[in-house]
Amino acid sequence: RLLKVNAANFTLDKIEVTNIPWQLLSKNVKRQYDLLLCRGNSLVYAKSWHKKVHDLTNAREVILSSLRNFYDLLKPRGILWIDITSDEEISQGPKLSERFSRQVNGENVEMVWDITHNIQKRLRIIKGEFTYDNNHYVHALYSYFMSSDELKSLLKSTGFRKVEKVKMKNEIYTILVARK
Repeated sequence: RLLKVNAANFTLDKIEVTNIPWQLLSKNVKRQYDLLLCRGNSLVYAKSWHKKVHDLTNAREVILSSLRNFYDLLKPRGILWIDITSDEEISQGPKLSERFSRQVNGENVEMVWDITHNIQKRLRIIKGEFTYDNNHYVHALYSYFMSSDELKSLLKSTGFRKVEKVKMKNEIYTILVARK
């Protein structure tokens, strides 16, 4: 819904928006592409998006199925540009905390991100706390914990023939580019 509102603000409201789980894409989209982008470390949420408790029983399989669908949607020699939790973040330890503030509409917004990596349980938890206009909000996100090496291995097992890490200035994620 928000996408439609934003599109209308830029006179792009003729764009058709379809919400399909990634593991069902190739059954519902009947064309192929030269390039697919999967940004914002979103792949690890394939099983848990908008859920309060992360069910890990088949998260890796849902991610693998999503990667297979991405592969099927690419033309021969097509490219998948995908990112994941940064190698740097993972190397900083199992628990991290980030604090920062911003001005939004003249109001000070205080934000705290507490990030926990439970490697044994394959779980990544982000707890966000926000204070805006004297109101306090708390939100938690649960995802499958995946390193860039594990993602690279899954991409190769899916059939991608060449998978490389790409460095970009000011990028907060580890980027992998996979060629079909």
